[in-house]
Amino acid sequence: MFMEDVEAGPTNRRHRKVLKERFIREGLDGLVDSEVIELLLFYSMPKQDTRPVARTLLESFGDLQGVVEAPFGELVALPGMDVHSSILIKAAWDFPKRAR
Repeated sequence: MFMEDVEAGPTNRRHRKVLKERFIREGLDGLVDSEVIELLLFYSMPKQDTRPVARTLLESFGDLQGVVEAPFGELVALPGMDVHSSILIKAAWDFPKRAR
């Protein structure tokens, strides 16, 4: 078991484990957009079901690119989102651009 998932409920633990293992095997290509967002949010929302938040983000911004390009203030303002999760999404998108 991934240690950071210990505090999540049994259903969430199982879901998180499956997504993480799929990512390890297949990379991002093995996940749909909502699962990519969930995977990120696991680390800023260790006790929460991240599926509803991922769905809200996609409904609000259209697709994964829309989510990562959304203004910080709009991310934070969405139900279920907070500063930490918004920073994580923005940093994950900007990191590879900075590393070039």
